[in-house]
Amino acid sequence: AALIDEFQDTDTAQWSIFQGVFGGRDHFLYLIGDPKQAIYKFRGADIHSYFQAKEAAHRLLTLEKNYRSHPLLVAEVNRLFSSRERPFYFPEETLGYRPVIAARGEQDVDLVRDGHSLAGMVYCTLPPAPEEKDKNGRWSSGAAGERIRAFAVAETLRLLDPAAPVLLGARRRPLCPRDIAVLVRSNSQAEEYRRALAEAGIPAVLSSRESVFATEDCRELLMV
Repeated sequence: AALIDEFQDTDTAQWSIFQGVFGGRDHFLYLIGDPKQAIYKFRGADIHSYFQAKEAAHRLLTLEKNYRSHPLLVAEVNRLFSSRERPFYFPEETLGYRPVIAARGEQDVDLVRDGHSLAGMVYCTLPPAPEEKDKNGRWSSGAAGERIRAFAVAETLRLLDPAAPVLLGARRRPLCPRDIAVLVRSNSQAEEYRRALAEAGIPAVLSSRESVFATEDCRELLMV
């Protein structure tokens, strides 16, 4: 028996090998993955491998419940991808879309301030760049990164403001720094955000692949 997790990152050559070795009647082959992520070719994924595997499978099982997202967000995603009138509708003969159920109620995941629920998603854009920086209104990546980082820190401070507390979940406990995560593309960006949050008085930790022996804390401990 063989079990392949994160199957959405499997390319055609790999799928051919897996199917040839474990696809016979004397073996069991289990493929676990998210088909919507099979479009990410930069990670080595191949949507055609997913289609081939789906056609070859004897049984198709799926997770019906979403345990992570706000129920209103789940409902809107279902509406966006399931309605034929919507631009993101996937016909069943292509990738298809299976609506999911929110496993948690609004009261379990809601963020509330002054008795009102906060938006489940906020979309922000940069204003045109100052003329002295770019006459075409475009930001450099460095300047844009600084502006976005400053906004993220300010927003974190606003959410954690004890004078206007944000309450989380059915127990309505105050939102804490450990409830907040910032997703970035690189370890260097993560360190920049950690430093900016620390300067603002917000405790933050990194989740990175850097060796613990290469950290500033370890260097200072070695000096001691």
